[in-house]
Amino acid sequence: MSRVLPLSKELLEQRSRVIEENFTIKGLPKGSVGFLISPPGTGKSYLSLAMAYSLALEQAPIPVRGNDEPLRVLYWPAEDKTDATLARISAHTEEQGDAFLLAVKNNVSLYEGDNPLFEYQHGQIVESSEAVKDLIEAAKGFDVLIIDTIREAAGPADEVENDLEIKIVSQKIAKEADVGLLLVHHPTKTVTRGAERLSSASGSGLSKTMANARLQLYLRPSESSKDKNPTLTFLKANFLSAVQAQDIKLTWSAASLLQTTEYNGVKPKQSEEMKIKRVSAPKKSKQNNAREELEPKVLDLTHEEQANQNTPADPDADAFFTSVNRNLNR
Repeated sequence: MSRVLPLSKELLEQRSRVIEENFTIKGLPKGSVGFLISPPGTGKSYLSLAMAYSLALEQAPIPVRGNDEPLRVLYWPAEDKTDATLARISAHTEEQGDAFLLAVKNNVSLYEGDNPLFEYQHGQIVESSEAVKDLIEAAKGFDVLIIDTIREAAGPADEVENDLEIKIVSQKIAKEADVGLLLVHHPTKTVTRGAERLSSASGSGLSKTMANARLQLYLRPSESSKDKNPTLTFLKANFLSAVQAQDIKLTWSAASLLQTTEYNGVKPKQSEEMKIKRVSAPKKSKQNNAREELEPKVLDLTHEEQANQNTPADPDADAFFTSVNRNLNR
């Protein structure tokens, strides 16, 4: 139904307040799609985890939460998979201590699903209804869903030829699950090489999907050989003022946690000799690629909750949960 809205101070304040109260990530309301863009090898998956922690913790490593209350986050490591992600989380919680660990356990979960959001049917790329339905159902009850990366999660869908289909499915997931949906993506090769100016159209393909996004964040690598610390930049922030969308300078902790220098957790070591150890995803073998498709599941970071699910035991998850319980019972 169409109507004319006369402008008034009360209407403007009311609408602005509704949007801000519905923020998940700062500048990303529930039901909306946002992007986190980062060149290969700069730590986008580490930033994704740091974003998840920052939304889940009262004391955020990075000030990106839109409201005061901690949020529930579902993280799908579609590119690096569960094993490497659990190892990174274990290293971060070991470094940051029990309060950090408890908040992560309570508010962050991993989505484990091998089925991509698109599939071939009769020679055409179409939405995989079952995979999309499973993801939407899993994400309900969470505030934010992070998909790392959309290229991997989309399966055979092409970022250029199937851009419209990816846009439609992304909107569907965000709205039906009622979450802020953050899609992790790569910039164009020319941006990565420095031959093209960085802009809100710097993502590789997905021009329609990115144009629809309300928020675009970019992990900008340092241009200095002496300073290896990156900067989080707001490329696009429809609902934020220039003051609210200022760059955030980040630094690496000893356990490869991206955080601001003002973070009240464990302070990063500044020794030049210190080498940051990053846990890489295991190389895929032909045997792993040929394994049977698994039912998607949500891994809560508590051993008891995992044990109560009607899903096969995950030895890698069990190793992490054992570490979690050992830390809590110290």
